[in-house]
Amino acid sequence: MSSLTEAMIVNGVVLVTVLASDTGPARKIGIGRLIRPVIAAAVIIPLFVDSPVTHGRGLFWTAVIAARAAFTFGAAHWFSSSMVSWAIAHQVSQAAITDGLIFMAIAMILVRTGSLRVRADRLPVGTPVLASGQLA
Repeated sequence: MSSLTEAMIVNGVVLVTVLASDTGPARKIGIGRLIRPVIAAAVIIPLFVDSPVTHGRGLFWTAVIAARAAFTFGAAHWFSSSMVSWAIAHQVSQAAITDGLIFMAIAMILVRTGSLRVRADRLPVGTPVLASGQLA
């Protein structure tokens, strides 16, 4: 299965989990709503994470994504009142915060892609690359 297919499956599982939690009768906060994301993670991790990256640039990328996810969740659940107070005091709209997160994600993708291009350009001519993107 390609990396793109795996990513799309993960995105689909996350989307279905969120929609199932946030619509209709499942919206009531109870054990079902709280355990559904845990079940989704328990399904996704063993299927798609063969060996977690624990060093190098991959760890930095994972840490940044985890920090973004924690901030997004925290803004909605942990520190929403503080965030609203700060936004009002500094005249920052919800749309501006959302746009900032989107631009940050785009910047991360562009920097990563640019970095890959620079590293690929430094490879000796004819260096074989596997389908997974790893050097042979």
